[in-house]
Amino acid sequence: MASETPEDGPAAGMSPQMQQGFERLRLIFVAGLAGRWQDISAAPDAVARRAALHALVGAAGSYGMQPLCDAARAAEDSCQLDDTMAHAADLQALRQALADAGVTVP
Repeated sequence: MASETPEDGPAAGMSPQMQQGFERLRLIFVAGLAGRWQDISAAPDAVARRAALHALVGAAGSYGMQPLCDAARAAEDSCQLDDTMAHAADLQALRQALADAGVTVP
């Protein structure tokens, strides 16, 4: 699983204890990513899907998971544009970004 090093990532400048706490929170976030994918794929409408994608954009960015953040942002944008073909491709790219982060999704 790719992540930033403490020297240049979101935990830069934190004390070692704070970095450990941040890493624990990041691991909890990663453990919940399969559930986030389920929320995105089972969203009842575009509004709910965009909200779930938007939340993922912010959280992934906060934890230094830029490829995941970028993939979620692209999916959010294509959902907003109501571009079905682009959105399907962006969701597949998001699925791949999740896999690259070590997350298995159904």
